[in-house]
Amino acid sequence: MIEGLGGSYGAFGDFENPNDEWDQFLWCVQINSQPVWSYDTSYICSIILKVDEHEEKINVQVFPNPFSLFTTIKANKDLNEASLTMINIFGQVVRTQVNLFGTEIRVLRNNLPSGIYFLCLQQDKTIISKFKVIVTD
Repeated sequence: MIEGLGGSYGAFGDFENPNDEWDQFLWCVQINSQPVWSYDTSYICSIILKVDEHEEKINVQVFPNPFSLFTTIKANKDLNEASLTMINIFGQVVRTQVNLFGTEIRVLRNNLPSGIYFLCLQQDKTIISKFKVIVTD
């Protein structure tokens, strides 16, 4: 086992191929161009994992939940052209809000029936947060 990385044979442990045609093995790891582990120091590591440790993660809170008239989504940093998709329990998209900016988004109930909904907040084609909300009467 390699601390912080897992096993050298990948996430699923020791892997054996009866025909020995191919193998799954972790040779090395570099983070931000710095070697952090190598199976064989003579091996030149060509796979590099880039991690921007300075980028602050966007944390999101939703309140109140459950709600009857509206709920508020609050982010710890400004959203820029984000989008919010609301999906019912049958997997149908019931609402989409686009071009969202700022740290707070108000989601109005309008004509939504009471029930459970899933919200997906995205920015730059990346899912920032997914959460479940309950609409009550």
